[in-house]
Amino acid sequence: MMMDSLRRLLYDPRRVARSDPRITIDSKSILLKSTRFDFQAAGGSVHVGPDSIVGGIFTFESDAGEIRVGARSYIGGGTQVIARSRVTIGDDVMIAWGCYLYDHNGHSLDFRHRIADMAAQVKAHRAGLPLIAGKDWTTVDASPITVCNKVWIGFEATVLKGVTVGEGAVIAARSVVTKDVAPWTVVAGNPATIVKSIEPADRPRTTD
Repeated sequence: MMMDSLRRLLYDPRRVARSDPRITIDSKSILLKSTRFDFQAAGGSVHVGPDSIVGGIFTFESDAGEIRVGARSYIGGGTQVIARSRVTIGDDVMIAWGCYLYDHNGHSLDFRHRIADMAAQVKAHRAGLPLIAGKDWTTVDASPITVCNKVWIGFEATVLKGVTVGEGAVIAARSVVTKDVAPWTVVAGNPATIVKSIEPADRPRTTD
């Protein structure tokens, strides 16, 4: 227990990033102590742009997946970004704590495939391997998530596979987003639906 406490105390996410070629962090970005890079297989990649503040967990459960974070964006502690396809987070985005962005289903809708997953997990555990070492990912649907510029996602919201969140949209806390969100709208609920539009006066001014 003392060693675990010492490891947590000495943990430096930027040092981890520098030692892993799958991770590219701009020198002007900030990695909070809560940042974690969870590569459960050999593949996957993370890129974080300049002046962003990141405190979330980046998870790759297979040999595929890409996560890209733009400039001046914030990802709160405890937020998990889980990629098998691609998750793109634009510029000037704010994502609160405890959110989930999950670009795949995790399992098949076919019960027979889920039973096979369970058998593979038991076998992997008994062999001292990660639980998903023998998982058949060909049965799992995945589709990219895109969070456009200037989006705000409230705490404990979930964004599921295939969703595009349009520019300037706001996702209310604890919403579950299953479909695309139109630019400059506010959505809430499970499943999330539009509750209002953001007035032009509250949007950035554009110049010709």
